[in-house]
Amino acid sequence: MFNSTWGRAVIMSAGVMSAAAVAQPSYHASWSKVELGAWTLTPVYSEEGGAVLSVDGFLALADPSTRLGDNIVAVWYERTAEGWSAKSWGTDDPWKAIATVKELMGIGDAEDERWDAPSMGDPDAVPAVPEEYVVGVLADDPLAALIAASPERDSIILTMVALGYPAADVPVDAQDECSLAAKMDGLAAASLDLLQGDEATAVHRAMQTWLTHPVSACVSMSGTNFLGKFTTTQIGAWTVPLYDCEQMLRPVRLTVDDWELRWCRRERWTDSRTTTETRTRTCRNWLPPSVTIITQTRTCTLKRQMICHVCPLDGTTGPIPCPPTTPAPPRPTIPPPVAIPPSECSEFLWPKSCTDWAPGCP
Repeated sequence: MFNSTWGRAVIMSAGVMSAAAVAQPSYHASWSKVELGAWTLTPVYSEEGGAVLSVDGFLALADPSTRLGDNIVAVWYERTAEGWSAKSWGTDDPWKAIATVKELMGIGDAEDERWDAPSMGDPDAVPAVPEEYVVGVLADDPLAALIAASPERDSIILTMVALGYPAADVPVDAQDECSLAAKMDGLAAASLDLLQGDEATAVHRAMQTWLTHPVSACVSMSGTNFLGKFTTTQIGAWTVPLYDCEQMLRPVRLTVDDWELRWCRRERWTDSRTTTETRTRTCRNWLPPSVTIITQTRTCTLKRQMICHVCPLDGTTGPIPCPPTTPAPPRPTIPPPVAIPPSECSEFLWPKSCTDWAPGCP
């Protein structure tokens, strides 16, 4: 059962109903990230009065390009009274996992961009109760006990993932001398540096905290994938949307089983904003043995489009006139995706112009 988070939801609701005198912390998804191999971990932190209190969880999402078949695409690691728990979902849609974490932690839709999830997912996905997750598979998997007891756990999981099996190769689950709780404590301590103090030195301080944490003594820590990368992001304002309109023939659904090709008008608003990313990487030198922390900053562009199709449903034939472009019609503010006949609007958030980059070692 998801006791700790459901319990938190009950407590928060009770607090709102009983009294406003006792302040309750709010929970947020972080713009900053931890990248471990093909996985990106978004810290979920608590905040009160504008001050960050602690990192209470990580939602790990897999790079979609690395997933095969029925691979697990999302794992939720949450701090509990006993240490850390791990949950997952039997779905290939990361937005279902995001929707669940949002609901359980009380995180609003306004922070959807912070999850760094594929834009082709469904931001309105219905939450689902997650399942227990252990050693790379769901706890009720018939192979879970065998995998947990095997000294070759890592090789087995990598093979299962390569075959498209419902499994995940998150580096924090790797077999080594440290417990999952110890690793997550180390990542939480490092991630706190991303959220507090001088932003210009945040990634450097985070990597220093990570490398000096007791968990760094674990065997798997020598792997470059597990050392990972820490990223902070500064977000710019959206530009004024560029507007264009064209007439086109488009299938229109008249009834459940009846479609007709009709003239429609497509309106499109395209705006963008810059994001400044600062990322860190560790570089190892063997003679003499040493570790150097390298940080770099890049400016990336994020593009967003709202596309609306206006199609007549009253039997009108011929092209639908476009409105004047000067001044351009305002960009719709309705939350996507929206279908309000005869207008149908969808919003798309395109990937950043710079993805999967890392500072170079000297």
